[in-house]
Amino acid sequence: METEELKFMHDKYVEMKGTIEKTTTVLHEFGGNIREKYHIGYPLEGTARSSIAQFRNCIHRDLNLKRAIKSYYIADAIFSNSSVSFTSHPLMNFELILNEIKALSELNHPNIIRLYDVYFDSKYIHLVTDFCKGGELFELLYLDRLSVDDSLGIYIQIIEAIKFIHSKGYCHRGLCIENIMFADNDKKKVKIIGFSGAIKMNGPMRYKYGSPMYMAPEVFQENYTELCDEWSAGVIFFTMVTGHQPFQSSDFRKLSKCVQGRDFIRSENWKAQSKLVKKFIKKILEVKNRPNAQKILEMPLIKKYQKENNKQAIKKLMRTIKSIKPDSSFSLKIKLSNKIKIAVYKILSTLNVLHDLNGLEGLWNELDIDGSEMLMESDIVNNIERVLNKQELSHRAHQIIKKFDLDRRGCVTKDEFIGLLCDLTDKNLLMQAFNILDFDCNGIISPTDFDTYFKCTDYENLAKLMQEANGTTSLDYESFSLLVTKFVIN
Repeated sequence: METEELKFMHDKYVEMKGTIEKTTTVLHEFGGNIREKYHIGYPLEGTARSSIAQFRNCIHRDLNLKRAIKSYYIADAIFSNSSVSFTSHPLMNFELILNEIKALSELNHPNIIRLYDVYFDSKYIHLVTDFCKGGELFELLYLDRLSVDDSLGIYIQIIEAIKFIHSKGYCHRGLCIENIMFADNDKKKVKIIGFSGAIKMNGPMRYKYGSPMYMAPEVFQENYTELCDEWSAGVIFFTMVTGHQPFQSSDFRKLSKCVQGRDFIRSENWKAQSKLVKKFIKKILEVKNRPNAQKILEMPLIKKYQKENNKQAIKKLMRTIKSIKPDSSFSLKIKLSNKIKIAVYKILSTLNVLHDLNGLEGLWNELDIDGSEMLMESDIVNNIERVLNKQELSHRAHQIIKKFDLDRRGCVTKDEFIGLLCDLTDKNLLMQAFNILDFDCNGIISPTDFDTYFKCTDYENLAKLMQEANGTTSLDYESFSLLVTKFVIN
């Protein structure tokens, strides 16, 4: 890279540093060596892999956490007329790379790929992100269509992410099944990728962007708003439940005409859908009066799905709740574990990174009908009967109180309930919570750290509990992680 190009890259680095320095993304010093922090592994394969970037897995050397690296080769940059081009990848747009970094650094959400580190030197720009070991939605749909329930579970996560993206002033513009990844092999939790085209909204957008078969009618007309994302999500939902895309043509003009006329393919799989599903799809693919993400989440099909999910969650809770044996060292371990879990939940819930938080809040709201954020035993009895319509299950209410009521007040608070049920097994999130509590960065947390962070009396007896249950009043990361993940409710 020549001097002029190198200066241009360094100037862009400085500009980017000022933009993302207040986010959780770490932008390393210009020329920093990624191999000092990560062990670089094998290339990643997949249909959504970009032709202009290389994807590999990597392992965090200190934390032993698996992540992914997206690397852009920039050593052959040619600077001219205040712009930069690349010999090996003529289609690579440098501004879109910077745009991707800026957007991901600002969009911290459980259903959006997370950007941890950025390395910038004279040869490469490396982006270190979540490793999505479950693969792509495209790969799953290549095998078969999904059930309506499985499709709704995925679609709701996409809509929740869209709602968040729009709340931050961004529009994704590139949603498609190739840009939806599964975090794990169970194919439940999704992560949205492909943010190079994400744009900060400042009035209507005027030029086409995205995958044509997922583009909204107004995008073809080059006069659109953020509601184009809701359209793309609607196309994804249609594709999941039918096994094919609603609008198909190799001719761009014909495709545009089909989309703008909402002339979607009415296959046998489409005809087999229920009236409620068809009505829902037609509504989310409205050309002129399309609902936004918030309104979609309030629609009858979504509410019906969430209500049934809450029923199943309560049934599972009833089946798995067991009372704690009193006056045993094991009981103390569980009590300490629960106390730490609730602290971790309180920390992470403010960062908007917990995947199942919305679902658990919905479950809590089903039980806490008066909005007091506290449940007495009688409330649990009455409300479980109301949700499940099965009186024989309500006798477990006392066991719920016993399991969740850490301070023996005869009631359960919202923080206790959600904190003990939410999934806190993600090592990246646990490390983040630990580092937040570790104020002096010595690798150890103590009751004083909890008092400093929470600034309240909730943890005034923690030192005694830690000593009795763990034999020490301090926790390193390994002990902390074990306490959070070993003793789980279900």
